[in-house]
Amino acid sequence: MQMGFRNSLFALIARMHETISLELKFSRIKKFIKKGARKMKKKIITVGILSMFAVGMFHPVAEARNIGSINMTLSFGNGDLHTPLIGKTTNTRVGVVNLTGNNHSIWVVATMKNSANAHRGTVSMASNVRREFTQTSQAAAGYVYKLGLRTTSSPVNAVRTTGSWSPDR
Repeated sequence: MQMGFRNSLFALIARMHETISLELKFSRIKKFIKKGARKMKKKIITVGILSMFAVGMFHPVAEARNIGSINMTLSFGNGDLHTPLIGKTTNTRVGVVNLTGNNHSIWVVATMKNSANAHRGTVSMASNVRREFTQTSQAAAGYVYKLGLRTTSSPVNAVRTTGSWSPDR
């Protein structure tokens, strides 16, 4: 009987030793994981900041363009009415006209001119349409331009026309 009690005691001590040993191992593993997680978090933050910097550094910057408003009353046979002058920002894009906001079907000729009234591009268009100039190669960045509008046909005496335009698409 003495022997059985002793063996049970040794078995119990062995199990306790195993349990304590496992708990120590788990606590070491937990510390290791926490330490690794902190390091990983720092690495992720560093890589994130560097990648945002790289994207910002190499991403092409969008060029701003000037947009003029159109708000005038066109009458058949009255010649061109002009918008105020606005600057062209790039040589790589053609001009664009966007006519909106009238209830009548009219045909309009839009002419882009420089400050000396020299012709730089023309487009014919119906009302409530967006059109690009087919060619404005003589228009250069850094100069100012205006838009001349005239109607070639009108079902009424005068038509209010609104919209926008830009020497750069």
